[in-house]
Formats: sequence, C-alpha cells, structure tokens
Amino acid sequence: MVAGRAHDEMFSRALATFRSMFEGEKGQAWIKRCVRRLSSVRRLSVSPIMEFWVVKGDPSLGDRRRTYIVTYDKKRRTYTCSCYEVIRKYSSWRRRRTCTHVGAVILYKLINREG
Repeated sequence: MVAGRAHDEMFSRALATFRSMFEGEKGQAWIKRCVRRLSSVRRLSVSPIMEFWVVKGDPSLGDRRRTYIVTYDKKRRTYTCSCYEVIRKYSSWRRRRTCTHVGAVILYKLINREG
C-alpha cells in the first residue's frame, strides 16, 4: 500500500485518466458517485478470460440491493453489472449509459494499476 503524498498523486493521475475516458459522456455527478463507491469495490476472482468484482450497494445512491456483481469479459473488453438484469427497473437505460458500479470498478483498477 502506498502512503501519503504518493498515494494522493496516484489517485489524482488515475482520476484524470478516468475523467478523460468518459469525457463528453459523463458529468461530474457521475464521477463523484463512482468515487464514493470506491471503498466498497472488491475483486472476487480473475481468470484468463473473465474478472469478477463485487460493489456494495449504497442506499444513499439509490441502490436497492446489498451487493452488485460486475464482470469484465477480457476477450470482448466489456463490462456488465447485475443492475443490468432485464428484470431490474431501468436496466436498459443503465446498460446503455454505464452504471456507477462499473465506473467504480474501472476507477479502482486505474488506481491500483490492474488490467
């Protein structure tokens, strides 16, 4: 674990990269929500073809579930989230726009230089 100033610099660089990835697509509120979720991101497992992550639900951000599962398909280079399930209200809207659960995983990976 990197402490102090070096950690702050790593976070700042990762956040700048993250912002540029979603420039013109996502606003400041979406980015702030992803940052708020960071502390609840946990890697479940990684295989040669898939990554599995869990993001703890946060009722203050509108979550109704305790946890959300985010998967990354390395071959297709696509993320999916359990909030995208067809039975979930607004799932197609979230899928088209990238939910903050997925955003938090991407930011987590940038900060920790994974993938």
